[in-house]
Amino acid sequence: MQIAEADYNGLLARIKKVEGQSRLRKVVGLLALLTLVLLQAANLRAGQKDQDAPLRARTVEAQTFLLKSAAGTLMGRRRSAKVSPCSNCMIDPEK
Repeated sequence: MQIAEADYNGLLARIKKVEGQSRLRKVVGLLALLTLVLLQAANLRAGQKDQDAPLRARTVEAQTFLLKSAAGTLMGRRRSAKVSPCSNCMIDPEK
């Protein structure tokens, strides 16, 4: 069975078109994958920066307060005195 010249050229054109579309899809897929990987890496790096930053609290409430160095050495200890629970209240406890 012989293929006519017109059929052969038509098949070649269709194959080139399909190969071009396939190549485009591969490139777009790789770019999308690369973008996702870079975004994930940036997200992980940002999370590590947040964990590395020390927590700066304005108010600390505790019965015992321990002051430690970055190495974990105990530098100081402060305990609260036994006082009535309403010693710092604005409400007069006798009313």
